[in-house]
Amino acid sequence: MQYAIKLYFDDALKSKILDSMKLVRELNIPNLIKPEDEPHITLLVTQPCSKPEDILPDSIPLVDKFPISLSLFSVLPRKNNLLCLLIAQSLNLRELHDNLYEALATKGLQIDKEYVPGVWFPHCMLAPSVPTDRVGNVCNILAKVKLPLQGDVEHVRLVQLPPNCT
Repeated sequence: MQYAIKLYFDDALKSKILDSMKLVRELNIPNLIKPEDEPHITLLVTQPCSKPEDILPDSIPLVDKFPISLSLFSVLPRKNNLLCLLIAQSLNLRELHDNLYEALATKGLQIDKEYVPGVWFPHCMLAPSVPTDRVGNVCNILAKVKLPLQGDVEHVRLVQLPPNCT
């Protein structure tokens, strides 16, 4: 099994992100992988078959919620034209990520290499893939959104990902 540790936003920021997703959906570009998914930032993903349930509780409390700013829309060609909101630099976010990574790596948990501090690229996915011929349309419609989107990170969750262990 693979697991992810994800950060979730306050209701007001979540609503603003969902409004952006709705604009993209109007172009017939699928947004969320599953309808029950919520806008989030993935802090890390474990390697297949790790057992973080021995290390982590289902809910990881934040000491305090902290402010976050989503400052720019981006399409990442190296990630299959992933459409996302980029996160403005945040010391709180970097420290949370770095500390969590260090604590789990020290306990022997194997974490995907793209989540290593210094490599990790914090973002909030809006659509997993935008067809290349639709990127211009997406950019034009998202120009209507007033950025930055600001709010708070309110909680952290441990999420089991679909099985892919052989």
